[in-house]
Amino acid sequence: MQAMDGRRLAFPGAAKHGRAAPDAQRVAVIDSGVAPAHPQLAGYVLEAVDFTGEGLDDALGHGTAVALVAAFGDRRPQPEVALLSAKVAGRDGRVRKADVLRAIEWAAGRGARVVYLRLGFRGTRQEHAALCEAIRERWNVLFFASAVNIVPPAEIYPANCRVGNLHATWADPRARPQLRLAPNEVLGPGMATLVVE
Repeated sequence: MQAMDGRRLAFPGAAKHGRAAPDAQRVAVIDSGVAPAHPQLAGYVLEAVDFTGEGLDDALGHGTAVALVAAFGDRRPQPEVALLSAKVAGRDGRVRKADVLRAIEWAAGRGARVVYLRLGFRGTRQEHAALCEAIRERWNVLFFASAVNIVPPAEIYPANCRVGNLHATWADPRARPQLRLAPNEVLGPGMATLVVE
């Protein structure tokens, strides 16, 4: 996905200005943040924290795209989620592992039952043992981690942690179907088509 101001993304057909129910499932997005005051997401974001020191804005658009898919991906008229946003990716796209570890602790401490980690670090299991252990220790939280789109394939963590509460999502750009997108559409996480307004 190309870098884009998160405020410009929208999930087609999803209503604006909705609100999370008090008993909604808490879902954390650990990424580039979720655009504050986003018309489709603002009422679903319970808390947001910035671990980069840049502020909550999502200059990359990736975190907002993940949040849109997490909230509206099943096309329900009223999403049954409450979002927690942890910004760990800066404007330049760099992510520090220490910030990811702090974000995992923050999200679990705020009651997240599902955590989206659509990011990854190259390396070995030994180099990323602390990251794998942080996920394993939160056995009552389901994590989704992206293996990132790298050709040739490489070991990416946390996707390669191989712990019971982690689901790795694999995407090979060579295997993607050819999609025809309108000029105002971008391909978001999980092959969801998002509209640029």
